[in-house]
Amino acid sequence: MIQIRSAQIEDLPELAKLFDLYRIFYGRSSEPDACRQFLEARLSKAQAIIFVAEVESQLVGFVLNYLQYSSVSMNQFMVLNDLYVVNEFRNRGIGKLLIDVVKENCQQNQHKGIQLETAKKNEPGNHLYPKEGFRLVEYNFYFWENPKLL
Repeated sequence: MIQIRSAQIEDLPELAKLFDLYRIFYGRSSEPDACRQFLEARLSKAQAIIFVAEVESQLVGFVLNYLQYSSVSMNQFMVLNDLYVVNEFRNRGIGKLLIDVVKENCQQNQHKGIQLETAKKNEPGNHLYPKEGFRLVEYNFYFWENPKLL
C-alpha cells in the first residue's frame, strides 16, 4: 500500500538519499551530506512543503514545493520544484499521487496554482505533467547564473 504524507525531520536520512538520487538524475555528483543539510534547513525553517511516498515503511518518492507570490494576480502560488520516484517504483501511479497531494494543498490554501519546470529531456516528467492537467505556457524563462559560484 502506498502512503502519501508530509515529510518530517525523522525522514531526513531516507529523504536525503532520495534527494541525492534525484540530483544524480539531473547530472549532479553525489553529495549525501550536503543533501541532508539542505533538506534539514528547508524543513526546520519551514521554507518548503515536502510530501513523501512510503511503501512498507520505505520512502520511495518525494515532491518538494516552495511558495511564491504573483504581483499581477496578487496571490500566492506553489512551485513544484522537485518530484522524484525511485526507478523500481515508477509506473505505479506514485508520481500522480504526489502531484494530487500538491494540488489538494494548493486548493485548501487557496493558492492561484502550481508552477513547475522540467528538463526537455525528462521524458517521464514531460509525459506525466500534461496528463495531470499542467500546460505549457507562453512565457520566456530566463536565468542569470552567478559567475562567482561557477
